[in-house]
Amino acid sequence: MKKIMSWIRWGREAYLFDSTTYVVKSFVAIFVAYVVARSNPLLQKDIISVLFGVMLTLEPVSITGIRVGRDQVVATVIAAAATALIIFFGGNTALTVALGVAFTLYVSIKISWRFVSPVAYFTAIYMTQYVQQTAAGEPSMLLTFQLRMAALLCGVLIAILFNMIFSQLGYRHMLKKRVIFILEEQKRILETSAESLEEGMAQLPLHFADIEWVYAQVFDREKEYEKLPGWLQRGKSEMQEAKAAMKEAKEIAHLIYDIGLVQEAEALSSEGIQQVKAQMKRWGQGLKIEKLSYSIQLPAMGDVSISNERVNKNLHWIELRYQKLAL
Repeated sequence: MKKIMSWIRWGREAYLFDSTTYVVKSFVAIFVAYVVARSNPLLQKDIISVLFGVMLTLEPVSITGIRVGRDQVVATVIAAAATALIIFFGGNTALTVALGVAFTLYVSIKISWRFVSPVAYFTAIYMTQYVQQTAAGEPSMLLTFQLRMAALLCGVLIAILFNMIFSQLGYRHMLKKRVIFILEEQKRILETSAESLEEGMAQLPLHFADIEWVYAQVFDREKEYEKLPGWLQRGKSEMQEAKAAMKEAKEIAHLIYDIGLVQEAEALSSEGIQQVKAQMKRWGQGLKIEKLSYSIQLPAMGDVSISNERVNKNLHWIELRYQKLAL
């Protein structure tokens, strides 16, 4: 029975990322979106786009959801315009369908080569496979575009509404949990580095990506508070604490990475490597993580004397930043 319950329960990461709240919000938002779409003569023709728009726009921070929703609308307009133009001149054939998707990808990559929205190529396919007809039975790209936009906007607006509601009611201690996730990850890197600097270094690229992702949520939350009235800013102090903690954690990660780079380039002495590993172990043990809190309990650093001055400075800077985190 215990094994079954442990399998059913969320893991630690799911708890820190409010997975229960996300599932509940998705359920409520999809339920409302479906009811609204079914009750509207136009939207009931394309409930899939309504629900798809909802799920792609659900975010823990309202401003993030608004930005995602805006990007969906832009991608839809680009894809619909490109595909409609190709279908208008070339008809609806295998060649024009493929050309519509390819041209949409080309335009999307020209705008941003880092990311192509799935909404863009979904719309390109949609515009060729879900063509609406006029009262006279003639295929109409304009009606198809109107239906797609109406369904998408409905889904986006419903998601934004629930993002706003749940950001105030459902995501308690959201940013504190994100900070704890980063510190837990950093603690594992310190413990790994205490055994092998190379293996600890290998974990840092993913750690940097996670830090930037959490940082983005902190900044979005900060922007959100700037637009909210005072009585809705209950978590502002927690946001400021999270921002300060993330700054220290990010700098620590960079300093650890720099030590690894020095080791690769200049090959520290075996005694120097042992001193570095000892400090990594000390920081890892001193970083105490509870369910919803953390503390840093570090014994005196002692004498650290490594022939490489850069590594010496990095170790002392890391120590100072952990002391700031402990305050």
